[in-house]
Amino acid sequence: MGLKGKAKGGGSDEEKIEKRACWLSDKVFAGRRIDDEAVAAMQGMGIARAMELFREIEEKADQVKNPSGYLKSAARREGFGPQLDGWEERGWAGKGGQAGTDPGKVAKRVRWLNANVFAENPIDDRALESMQGVAAPRAMEILKELEGKAEAGVRNPSSYLRTASNREKERAGLALAVSAPPARHAGKGGGAGGAGEHDKIERRGGGAHPELFPA
Repeated sequence: MGLKGKAKGGGSDEEKIEKRACWLSDKVFAGRRIDDEAVAAMQGMGIARAMELFREIEEKADQVKNPSGYLKSAARREGFGPQLDGWEERGWAGKGGQAGTDPGKVAKRVRWLNANVFAENPIDDRALESMQGVAAPRAMEILKELEGKAEAGVRNPSSYLRTASNREKERAGLALAVSAPPARHAGKGGGAGGAGEHDKIERRGGGAHPELFPA
């Protein structure tokens, strides 16, 4: 269902929102039309907030390359519109994740970045999932680093996060392996339930100083 030519006449709030979106698509974002999903998200937010957002993207027209993505990200951030590929259903907005992680906090920051920094190329759910195993403080540092590099030309923030999270997980795994205590090996001729040579000598000789332990 296209927007052009729709919503002529009528005075309901939904029609006013759709009419405004049509005008912006024709006059401001030609070639970058506001899609139906974005319009529906604006209608769910109510006319007052929708018009504020329309005014925002009009004023930032030179910077907003994807007006639909901008509007949908704003709607998600404020609790309206469709969630990104089931983030909420998989527990990203609340509890869940591994020990030391904070999925809700990370997801909230990702939504902010999508709305304010990467509106035209938002971080996808695969990248968000890849951050699940990263400790919350480090995950937030990575997101801050990503934001700082946005102006330097990070074209694919999702790929950046997946690479960074994999690197952190590898480091964590290596640190765990190094800190693990060495395995205790049975002596020659031992095996399951067997005793090492040292233990056999101890038993036969009554210990290093048998005179100290009379029978």
